[in-house]
Amino acid sequence: MARASLPAASARHYMRLEQDIRRHCPSFSSDMEAGTADEKYSVEPLKGLGDEAYVEIHEIEYEGNVRTEYAAHARVGGVLVSVTGVAGVADRDDTVRWTAHLARKVGSTLYAAGEG
Repeated sequence: MARASLPAASARHYMRLEQDIRRHCPSFSSDMEAGTADEKYSVEPLKGLGDEAYVEIHEIEYEGNVRTEYAAHARVGGVLVSVTGVAGVADRDDTVRWTAHLARKVGSTLYAAGEG
């Protein structure tokens, strides 16, 4: 899990830039010690998490095996929350669920701080 706090406009720009990078370069090959791995990225928007959110799907194919990793990213105001699932342990739903939980916590903290 990672968190960063920026001005809201900068956080919005950062989220969109990260998504654009994945969309413009969705696949590539990388050299490994014993061969080449093919990597593919895709991005799907998530509804109802903070001000904006998306899940990143990363598939790595190496020697006939495919491993899928998930990372979910949410923006609440200027706060960025990212949760990366552990391949083989956390699936897409777990990763999104944790991100939603953290986004709610950040939102309640931010908006509670503005009261009074």
